[in-house]
This record gives sequence, C-alpha cells and structure tokens, in this order.
Amino acid sequence: EPGKSWLVSARPTILPDKVFFSQSLSKKDQKNGSGQIEEFSLSSDKSNLDGRYLYYEFNSQGICTTPGASFIVGTGARANGDPPHVTGDGKRDFAGFVIWRNGHTSVFRDPQQMDLPDQMTTF
Repeated sequence: EPGKSWLVSARPTILPDKVFFSQSLSKKDQKNGSGQIEEFSLSSDKSNLDGRYLYYEFNSQGICTTPGASFIVGTGARANGDPPHVTGDGKRDFAGFVIWRNGHTSVFRDPQQMDLPDQMTTF
C-alpha cells in the first residue's frame, strides 16, 4: 500500500488442530457489527511469508487505529479447503477478543457478545 511500510514483528502462530479463525464473524467494528477486517498481500523474497493477510493496525504510539475490531475463532472441521463447519453444539465452541483504542483487549465471555447467528453451519 503506498505510503505504508510493513514490518514482520513475529513469526506466525499456528492455531491448534480443529480451531479456525473466522473472517466472517470477526468485525472491523464489533460494537456496530460492521466491516470486514482489512486484507493485504505480502510478497518478499526475504520474508518467505508470501500470502494474503488480515491485519489490525496500530500507530507508532501503540494506539489501535481500528478500535473495536474483533478476532473470533471457533472449533470445527474442515475438508478439502472448504470453509470450516461447526460440529456438535458449535455455538459453545467460539471465543475471541476485541481490541480497544489503547491497545488493551477484552475477552468475549458469552456467545451473544460475538453476535453469533442462531443457526450456523459454516464460519
């Protein structure tokens, strides 16, 4: 993106087996239930991390420039590159957090806080 430089500050972390990040449930503004987390492509011979990434942005003072953004994961199963699907009573098997302007986070304590749909098969 013009005018921005990206710095890889840590190596990616792999989620445990059967735990998947939900791009569709994670929001740029969780409070208002709007917006998708922004995405960019990284291509660098040195990083060996080529691919598409979602990001949460902080300025040089550590202030989140997308306050209220959420990160939601769920347990399920995934076959052949299809979107993950819930197994059993999947509504209980979701967790996540919201990032506030000051960089602190709040953990979701209840599925209703995540605005999970009543009926859900994929996420």
